[in-house]
Amino acid sequence: MAAGVHIRGGEADVMTETTVAELAGPRAVLPMATATAPALAAAAGAAGEDGIAPAAVFSQQLCEVQLLIDFVSGNAARRLPDKAAAVAAGLDEDWIEKVCRISWPPAGSAAAQAEEEALLVKVKDYLNTLAAPASGASVAFTLLVAQEDNSRDAEDTVDDMAALRSGQSGRAFSRNSLARTAFPGLVDKARTFRRVMWYIGYGLGVWLSLTCLLSFYIALGNARIGQHRSAVETLAKLEAPALLAVSGTAASGGATGTNASTTDLTACRPPPATTAPRPSQCIAIDAARADATATRANVGAWLRSDPKPGAENAAILAATSWLDVLGGGVLPVFYGILGAGASVLRLLAGRMRLSLLMPRDQTLALQQLALGAVVGACIGLFVSPPGGDGANVLGTVSLSSSALSFIAGFGVEAVFATLEAVIARVFNVAPPPPPVRGS
Repeated sequence: MAAGVHIRGGEADVMTETTVAELAGPRAVLPMATATAPALAAAAGAAGEDGIAPAAVFSQQLCEVQLLIDFVSGNAARRLPDKAAAVAAGLDEDWIEKVCRISWPPAGSAAAQAEEEALLVKVKDYLNTLAAPASGASVAFTLLVAQEDNSRDAEDTVDDMAALRSGQSGRAFSRNSLARTAFPGLVDKARTFRRVMWYIGYGLGVWLSLTCLLSFYIALGNARIGQHRSAVETLAKLEAPALLAVSGTAASGGATGTNASTTDLTACRPPPATTAPRPSQCIAIDAARADATATRANVGAWLRSDPKPGAENAAILAATSWLDVLGGGVLPVFYGILGAGASVLRLLAGRMRLSLLMPRDQTLALQQLALGAVVGACIGLFVSPPGGDGANVLGTVSLSSSALSFIAGFGVEAVFATLEAVIARVFNVAPPPPPVRGS
């Protein structure tokens, strides 16, 4: 008995104490994505002249079955069935042993090869049922995406194939090599998928940084404009009684000939207009003027340009309009894409954990990012009127437009399902009748 060969990198090794021709042989199949034409021709010739079990098809079926056996047996939530369950499913009691006895290259008569291939088809169908919702294709694609792409894997497979045919011991083969052989068409797709996942992950980090910077810019502008407005209002409240008093005293002074109001005006002017003791009200007015000047300078620093003298109010109004556009129109789009990106990464991580990744998930992820941008731009139209606080739909919960956009981007499917329900209610669209089944 030759040395046993194991599957590398698994929770459990599969089928020990058997011949190298039985186990290492099937794992030494050439990955179709990298094998050369002469090597494929040699492998196809080894399958026999009848063509009952072509090398490519036979090897793919065998490797997919081995992947599924390893996936089901190595998963704590699943287990291989007992003999009674296997018989009830139409398999023999010793179906695992029969699969392990299938050798590579296929040997025996044409009838024996046909029986082996029929057994592989039945076993694959049964194992796919046990692995549901995963399948052989999703298990292989998840392995190809999750594991590093090893260019030496295929070359080692070719070398081991020659060694095994000459009767020498071969190396153990990883799940990745089985996946490459079972689904050669998924190798390039997995490489592209891995690259797209890398772009989405790092792009989401960059997008998060830009979103935080934009949020900081808007919050800082709102804070400084709010401080300036508060300082101006405080100054106006302090100056109003003094101006009113001066105006009233001047009117009465003209009638009586007194000049008491002149002293009050001079006392409230900034020094060095007077050296007399300053009233407390004038000191408060001076402090309010200093605050207004400082806050106006802060607004100029935020705008990166000091407003021209006499045009401060116009500059602040323009800055306020700019903040409204950024906060109400641009920032929600940023948060919508951010929420959609977080949802995509979470979805892909969950599917990878369950071995459910498929090439179509790449297209779906990009579509969800685009829909997140659309929802982020439009969610405010459906949730609150212009200038609203977003509480009319959410009850007592008040959220900003950016928060609503993030939530909508994260649950973009639920948002569009809600919109479809609204359309059906507004336009009185009746659901389509159920299809009539023929008797």
